[in-house]
Amino acid sequence: MAFLNFLNEYFISPFNAIYEYNLINTTTYALFAFLGIYLIYYFLEHKKIKIDIEFIKNLVPYIIFGALLRSYVDKNLIAKTFFTVSPGLYLTLTSLFLIGLLFGKIKELGIVSLISFIIIYGINFSINSYLIFILLISILLLKLLLHLIKELKFDKLSKYALAAQLFDATNTGFILLFFGGFEKHVIPRSIIEYFGNPLAFIPAKLAIVIPIIYYLNKDKTNLSKLILVSVFVLGMSQGLRNLINVL
Repeated sequence: MAFLNFLNEYFISPFNAIYEYNLINTTTYALFAFLGIYLIYYFLEHKKIKIDIEFIKNLVPYIIFGALLRSYVDKNLIAKTFFTVSPGLYLTLTSLFLIGLLFGKIKELGIVSLISFIIIYGINFSINSYLIFILLISILLLKLLLHLIKELKFDKLSKYALAAQLFDATNTGFILLFFGGFEKHVIPRSIIEYFGNPLAFIPAKLAIVIPIIYYLNKDKTNLSKLILVSVFVLGMSQGLRNLINVL
């Protein structure tokens, strides 16, 4: 009975709440994510798949597809189910990717999935000056950041991971500042509430991810490279979701 109450309080009830994520379910999902990364790592090793920039490029259609799907759920254009929000959404995308990998059609399956989604649900964006400003700020901050940390000698994979995380942090900060709303994820929400300003999330996130990326960049193992890819995917997917929501 106590276990069922625990499940209901931290996993079932939050699913339909305004704040979907708490420290308990976030930690649990993170642990399962690390387990998933290990399983994918062994699968890639078995297939002798090289983890490099080309590997990341093959992931881009899946990332855009996932970001569109999640933002359409936010706008109530698609029903909210376990498989259309995280962590289930990441299981959906990973399964698609692994199917593509199994049949040697990674890029093709990603593109087909993205195009099929657009055909079925349509797409209707409108650009405004705030969004252009956010994108420009993201680019300028990235250039400045890479200049400041050039002594760390990040490789391309690490730079992609850093760029994605900065993209997410900038989007989160400025979109909340200009458009209002709230942060659903527990750690970013706690940081923003503590400092009282959404822009505080940008330096706070960089303070967390730069040491992690630095360590992974030095390690150079395939597992570290895969974690860097995961850092890239997480940042880009969240950042694109935020951007699409206001587009």
